[in-house]
Amino acid sequence: MKVRNVESARLGVLCIALIWLCVVLPLSLAAAPYAAMVMDARSGKVLHSENANTRLHPASLTKMMTLYVTFEAVQNGEISMDTVVTISRKAASEPPSKLGLRAGQKIKLRYLVRAAAVKSANDAATAIGEAVFARALSSSAEHRDAVRRTFTDRPEVPAAPDGFEDDVRAALYASKVVAYAQGFDLIRAGAEEHGWDIDLGAMARIWRGGCII
Repeated sequence: MKVRNVESARLGVLCIALIWLCVVLPLSLAAAPYAAMVMDARSGKVLHSENANTRLHPASLTKMMTLYVTFEAVQNGEISMDTVVTISRKAASEPPSKLGLRAGQKIKLRYLVRAAAVKSANDAATAIGEAVFARALSSSAEHRDAVRRTFTDRPEVPAAPDGFEDDVRAALYASKVVAYAQGFDLIRAGAEEHGWDIDLGAMARIWRGGCII
């Protein structure tokens, strides 16, 4: 009797798993809605809003920051949109979404920027980061040489005291809490100033896996 109950329980779990894989999961993926909000930064007026309050996972934040740094480098003359970038093996091996670039392939920066911005291509974004950051490091060669000439002696680094790693971990955790608190305070102040109806509790649940500002 006990063996029969165990087999029934296993069969029930298996049926639930199959239903979830074959029905629930595809429906949840298909139901992921398009979401957008366009706002006038000067007046706070919402120009376009669709599914703005729907719970969705944030995406491509790293690519946005990569493009921001890239445009800043172009503006400062550190790199040009016509700079030819050689695709590294690491960039070519990035998972989808991607262009399918090959290691050793050469392509202008402007096309990589378009691919990262429009297609959210991981291989293009990685190639952009490698090109821009490598040039930033190369441009500081004089500073590194000056540091080597100024600080000729290399003092011994003392061993970390007991509990140091725990203290650092606690400090990082505290800084994250402070960042969240500051972010929520800014959002609350903006909501009060512009009359936005924002559910901070729902926002906390949505952004529990990352930064909110």
